[in-house]
Amino acid sequence: MMNNLHTHYDTLMVSRYASPEVIRAAFRSLSQKYHPDKNNHPDADRIMQQFNESYKILSDPIERSKYDKLLTEYERRSNDKNKYDHARTSNDSDRKNKVVVINIPDSVSFSRLKDYVSNFSSKIKPLLIKAFKIIFYIAVLIFLINIFFSYIDGSSEYNAAEDLSDAQREVADAAQELQNAVDGSDNYPYLSNTSDELSDAQREIDSAIEELNTYGYEDSSDISTSSESLSNDNNEVKQILSTDYKTHAPNGEPYPSSAGYIAGYPQLNNDGASILTIDNSQNTEAVFGKLYYLDGLQPEAVRHFYIQGSGGLNLRNISAGNYDVRYKDLEGGSIAKSEPMLIEEYEDYDGIRFSKITMTLYKVSNGNMQTYSIPESEF
Repeated sequence: MMNNLHTHYDTLMVSRYASPEVIRAAFRSLSQKYHPDKNNHPDADRIMQQFNESYKILSDPIERSKYDKLLTEYERRSNDKNKYDHARTSNDSDRKNKVVVINIPDSVSFSRLKDYVSNFSSKIKPLLIKAFKIIFYIAVLIFLINIFFSYIDGSSEYNAAEDLSDAQREVADAAQELQNAVDGSDNYPYLSNTSDELSDAQREIDSAIEELNTYGYEDSSDISTSSESLSNDNNEVKQILSTDYKTHAPNGEPYPSSAGYIAGYPQLNNDGASILTIDNSQNTEAVFGKLYYLDGLQPEAVRHFYIQGSGGLNLRNISAGNYDVRYKDLEGGSIAKSEPMLIEEYEDYDGIRFSKITMTLYKVSNGNMQTYSIPESEF
């Protein structure tokens, strides 16, 4: 209902058709009155947050245009224009005594939605690969069971040869699919158990060959070829996974010659003004680090960086939110993460305020931030 609609214009106590100058002046005036540093009201933080949220929308011409279109759509759907006008008049008279709660949804954050989709995609890919391997094992088990019961039931040599031919085709198809999975392994750098699973699959095929030979079928050359091909695939995966973590990142890219971001990884959450300085001057060992964003559905690595011993790096343009830093000692291989930190950014009456944080890495746990040892799975 329109009589319950409160808008960003109501929050800043300006007309819907107010100019940018009027909106800015209203925001400054309200900020000076309600800012937590100057107002002891218990809800000052919440009130200031509403002012900042409304000003962020109305001060951006593009976002304001989208917002106005949304209001127009609400008005079009209203069946009682008089009730709407009465509600606006009532709201205008109450503004001086309260800060209204905005019930209309803000414009959609497409960048955050994109991050969620990307995060979901990165989680589902390993699950799909594992599901494929399970299907492969089931296929191997089915053709072994079929061959076993064919001989138990005394099936004819012709039927047994046909079963063997079917088994050969199934193994060849499975080996080809595994080859395709190996060829695409560069897209899944975190599947560290791929080599072990390929070894299990090879043992299953070797066992099938022995069982076929036991029943007097020597024509298993196609399956043997598939087994040899699978062994080569396994060696290739081991070679991919044996990249020295001291010189190369998990995506296969070499570490830069000096402190900086690692090629091949996207730099996310980069629409802010805050700066996080990672100080490695107290150590002689280089580190591979990640900045994790904690406010999403799952923690997400938004920056990947390398810092040489006795060096440092500024992570700039960080968006507001909660983060932690996780890093690996490239000499000893130990992994740790920091305590969560809050990156803040908001526009005040005298300009934009943002965070500048320095994190110093120490060999012992007495740095300027508490750190905790973590397993590889959390890194």
